[in-house]
Amino acid sequence: MVDVPLIAPAVVVLIIAALEWDGSAAVALSALAAGLVLTTAAFAYPGLSATQVLAAGVDLIAYPLAAARPIALACLLAFAVRRLRAA
Repeated sequence: MVDVPLIAPAVVVLIIAALEWDGSAAVALSALAAGLVLTTAAFAYPGLSATQVLAAGVDLIAYPLAAARPIALACLLAFAVRRLRAA
């Protein structure tokens, strides 16, 4: 699997939060929270992927990052389902 730097998923999740702001507040706020954690980790560890940061085991960012990844995925799926239903 290719290691994607943390800034890429952070930008995607923040775009989802912006696009979903008027549609579903729960999805938008969850995406905003996950995006904040991903962005913080991206600035703390530039160029590293989430897997590399979690492997380093820095507790201050590892636990929130481990929680933010599935939340971001759930927001992405909810966004896609909502867009498909609207089409």
